[in-house]
Amino acid sequence: MSVLGLKSVKDHLSEQEIIRLHRELTVPCAVHDVLKGLSPLDDTATYAMDVMIAEMPVDAALLCVSLSAAHIAHDLTGLHPMAGALAVETRRITHEYGPTWLAYADGQLNDDAVNAAQTQFTDSMAEDFEALADLLDTCGSDMPGDSDQAQLCTLLADHARSYAAYTNAMVNGEDLGIIYEDMDAHPAQFSPGIPSGQSNVIAFPGAPRPR
Repeated sequence: MSVLGLKSVKDHLSEQEIIRLHRELTVPCAVHDVLKGLSPLDDTATYAMDVMIAEMPVDAALLCVSLSAAHIAHDLTGLHPMAGALAVETRRITHEYGPTWLAYADGQLNDDAVNAAQTQFTDSMAEDFEALADLLDTCGSDMPGDSDQAQLCTLLADHARSYAAYTNAMVNGEDLGIIYEDMDAHPAQFSPGIPSGQSNVIAFPGAPRPR
């Protein structure tokens, strides 16, 4: 257990907490549905996912890409030699950042704890985004270009690289306006979570709005 603010923050997530992250971030649910053949990966779906990820704060985007990539890793198990590495990386990121994100969403962190979380995580976020992007690129490049897996890998890797550049610029005090030119939206610099009932995430078509 690590202590941040008012209450202890768990080091690992329960299954129910992972399900909650899926529902609040929405895109991982959409990726699951596409890979299971429950929803088509058409232009509308791709656009919706693009917009949702691009408008997330950096920590929410990292969790979103990680949880989404975990579904790709599961789908490629036995089909791609790097699926296992992708699964391990997504699990590490989800359990490292998820507890603090949820603790903030539940009002368990005070202002000092939020500042501590920023200091603790911001420096490592760019590396984690880059690691996910590299693994997604590797997995996607060996799949047929028109396959859902390849298209999802490309979509998620592109966002991961954009956020890696954005986070590096934020850490180094660079001009964020230059980074914005290569991004689909202007995300918030850091928000350790979206309090329940206050999410501005656009609901994916057919998916329940976060509660």
